[in-house]
Amino acid sequence: MPYRSGMEERVYKLLDQHENVMSFDYEPFEVNYIHKGQAHKYIPDIFVTFLDGHKELWEVKPSSQTHLEINQNKWFAANEACKIRGWEFQVFTEKKIDQLEKHIKRQIID
Repeated sequence: MPYRSGMEERVYKLLDQHENVMSFDYEPFEVNYIHKGQAHKYIPDIFVTFLDGHKELWEVKPSSQTHLEINQNKWFAANEACKIRGWEFQVFTEKKIDQLEKHIKRQIID
């Protein structure tokens, strides 16, 4: 699966090991958003489908970029698109990736 950063590669490897993940797709679709009065398109990183049927759209981004206005605008639009469909939107920073890794390690031990 292609990736644009080491963080994305790490998340893909963790998802491959996650016992509750049925499938995940790379850059699944475009989301329209507005930034500084102009329309743009944004492609989130990962769409995850879990065994229980719930779905999540994930963006993988360094925590140093979470405060940027352009990212906040993208993520607002993605969150709204997810709400309409009954999905969840999440931004995975280093901290959240570390938490995911701990979860994976616990499931392997259990």
